[in-house]
Amino acid sequence: AQKYGRRINGVKPRKMDTKHITAYAGSSKFSELENWVMDVCDHLAACKYGGDHMDRERVLVLPEFLKDEASNWFRRYVRHSNRAQRHWTFKEVIIGLYDRFVNPSTMQDARSAFLSASYSEKLGIQGFYDTLIDHAQNMA
Repeated sequence: AQKYGRRINGVKPRKMDTKHITAYAGSSKFSELENWVMDVCDHLAACKYGGDHMDRERVLVLPEFLKDEASNWFRRYVRHSNRAQRHWTFKEVIIGLYDRFVNPSTMQDARSAFLSASYSEKLGIQGFYDTLIDHAQNMA
């Protein structure tokens, strides 16, 4: 298999355009990290960065999807020449971002918001359901 804009298994990979994905800044909300991970993974898969053989490339392009404190964390712990851990997998970077930024207190806030959610005529039953799902995602 070839990489970086060349054909992989007869298919030319999609251009790595990161503009449509909101960069993760280090939010403490689990749902923001989760949604970001899904967007990045979908994009990387569409660009043919899937599979174990592309793990290093996924780690190398990840800074394009990070900003602010999350970007600083990545440079400090994953790429810096004096980092404690020499090799990071894509999975380990995602877990590292979770461990660093997602706070248990945020999940407690989501639980309180879930319990205080109420039905409104304006949003209807589907809107109420969606609100509950959003809060539940932050409790995960």
